[in-house]
Amino acid sequence: SASAENMLLAITALGYESCWVEGTLLRKEEEAKAILNVPADKRLVIFLPIGKSLVAGSQAIKKSAGEMTHYEKYGQRQRP
Repeated sequence: SASAENMLLAITALGYESCWVEGTLLRKEEEAKAILNVPADKRLVIFLPIGKSLVAGSQAIKKSAGEMTHYEKYGQRQRP
């Protein structure tokens, strides 16, 4: 993961944009391996698509820590 993070930093420094893609990759791994001609004994762990954004400087809207914090059970926003 550290090497992928370094690649993301380099991509940004070169003026491009990317995002870390995994999870959904597992469902399409064999199809992606065939397209990319990856040997059968190798695994695809992540993709780092590289390109230019249609909107300069666009970023996902991130939730605050308070919006993502739950205490003891999901949905409990305050400490018991």
